[in-house]
Amino acid sequence: MAKEKKNAKSKEKEDKIKKETEDKKQEENNVQKELLQVQKENRQILWTLIIIIIVILGFVGTYYYTQSLKKFDYAGVHWEKIKQGNLDFYYARFHVFYQANAFYNIYLTNNPRENTIPQTSLALQGNLTNASLGNIPLNIEFKFWPKVVVSTEPEAARCKDAYKGNLDLSMFLNGALGLNMSGALANKTQAKESGLNFEDCTTASSGKTVIMIKKSESPSIKQENTNCYIIYVGDCENVRAVEGFIVSILNYVAEK
Repeated sequence: MAKEKKNAKSKEKEDKIKKETEDKKQEENNVQKELLQVQKENRQILWTLIIIIIVILGFVGTYYYTQSLKKFDYAGVHWEKIKQGNLDFYYARFHVFYQANAFYNIYLTNNPRENTIPQTSLALQGNLTNASLGNIPLNIEFKFWPKVVVSTEPEAARCKDAYKGNLDLSMFLNGALGLNMSGALANKTQAKESGLNFEDCTTASSGKTVIMIKKSESPSIKQENTNCYIIYVGDCENVRAVEGFIVSILNYVAEK
């Protein structure tokens, strides 16, 4: 009887130790599970923060990239892309070249950085242009007499944008450069019928610069002689060609 009582007491002690061991093991398992859960949640928080940072950087990068497209420096002046109604313009404001305290406002319809017009200078006559020479900087030297005549060939004058192109050119040469402007036709018969002067590169002389507007296969600029420049407007791309001519002048001045 005493032996059975002793065995029961021993078994009870073993069961207690076993239960304590199992409880301790369960507690360790619970702690391990909690640690794994915390690590999992921390990883989720970390990835969430990374995604948020990437999204923010994407928005910031897009914003600054968009701003770089809207505001930039080119040809010696600062440009800003603006919208007026449904139209986009490239606007710049700069000191005029003949009066220190006066400014000129210019509005272009073509991006001045992209509107590259091939040039043929006196040093590159014939078929040689900057494009064919790998953009070797042998550009036109823009030097004007105080009196400038813009003479348009009849074919170019019939283009839809002829009036705007000629007006933009005359306003720039007069307003930004302070030159005395007048208009003419490059056809003797039509000039006489219209009561206008006839002018072309043969009538350009010391004291008078002639700028001719002519149709062509594609827009380009040519310095025919020291007193005459030709703006080839392609197939009625008058505004684009004139704007390329204007930006070329600005770039020439900036490099001097």
